[in-house]
Amino acid sequence: MFRLLFFFITAHFYLFSLGTDIKITAKSAIVIDAKTGQILYEKNANDRFFPASLTKIATVYYTLETVSELGQLAIPSADSLLEIEPEKKHKNYDFPPYILEKDGTKMYGIRPDKPVLLEDLLYGIMLASGNNASNTLAEAVSGDILSFVEELNGFLREKGINNTQFKNPHGLHFPGHYSSAYDLAMLTKYAMENPVFSKIVKTISYKAKNSNYEIMQRNKLLCKDSNYYYPKATGVKLGYTHKSGFNLVATAEDENRSLIGVVLGCDKNVGQYKDMIKLFDAFFSEEVVKDVIFLDSQIFEKMLPGAKNPIKAALRENLSINYYLSTKPQIEAFVEWTDVSLPIKEGQVVGNLIVKDKGQELARARLYSQNNVNKEFGKWVSDLFPKASK
Repeated sequence: MFRLLFFFITAHFYLFSLGTDIKITAKSAIVIDAKTGQILYEKNANDRFFPASLTKIATVYYTLETVSELGQLAIPSADSLLEIEPEKKHKNYDFPPYILEKDGTKMYGIRPDKPVLLEDLLYGIMLASGNNASNTLAEAVSGDILSFVEELNGFLREKGINNTQFKNPHGLHFPGHYSSAYDLAMLTKYAMENPVFSKIVKTISYKAKNSNYEIMQRNKLLCKDSNYYYPKATGVKLGYTHKSGFNLVATAEDENRSLIGVVLGCDKNVGQYKDMIKLFDAFFSEEVVKDVIFLDSQIFEKMLPGAKNPIKAALRENLSINYYLSTKPQIEAFVEWTDVSLPIKEGQVVGNLIVKDKGQELARARLYSQNNVNKEFGKWVSDLFPKASK
């Protein structure tokens, strides 16, 4: 293969310009392309923050990747449902990190020794943000809650999520429990690739299978009767504690783009929605650029052994790629010559021009010979009279 390299610098200057034009209140935020993981916007994206109930994204995702049968019954223990006053817990944290707080969010109907379906727990965790459901699920999956948390952290490391450490499966505040906007975005990218997870997080209401309890979606981006309804939204999770502020991980898509956004540390209870909508609108409204990267007048040459003259090849039409400015690729271009033999006629296909971005093929176009290429005279004679030439 004859290789040509052409590099186009990624438009970081544009990303920075677009980023400074978006004013948000969150202390930390990120937007990534859901398919590629490419960062489109970031603000303190690698700083550690307390994620609150965004922790539950990891709890449910790990469970779905670990447990194959969601029709199993879990039997909550009294220990997993033990509650204390938050002031008492936060005074010295001399309690197990998974202990529940009396004013925390709960899934209705969970009581000690009363069986509950794992599937119901998953919806209770993601829609109702049930802290009690998180403990019950963790105990059912790993035998005890602390073992589940240890396994969960190991699972995250295997996924390359290294700036995150969880102390419990629900996200109630505890020292040493942290994550970052970038880690949460990548976690969500992996989780949304699980079809059961992506189905759960966009569900508006779910009727528990072993009770008459209906679990309702709390994410206002998904609710049509909300002032913050966002038609392109497809999930994911809210998170709040007094110490974390208001947090949100959200996904949205249209016919052209799929986005994942994270906002952390908003001061007001609607700030996370306003910030997320502002970020999503900025990138969904971004125009597509068509860039001509090779003209049909460009000539590519190759000399074949025994040829009288080099092949001169060109495209039949200009080669273009389409992209958003915030995702402008770093391009490598290769000429891949086909296995051609002499003589070559004008107009004959002699190769392909291939354009890649970080190893992923973006475009491919045929190259056509612009001239006739014959054997040089000596080579022609030796091929015609092979014995005489020896």
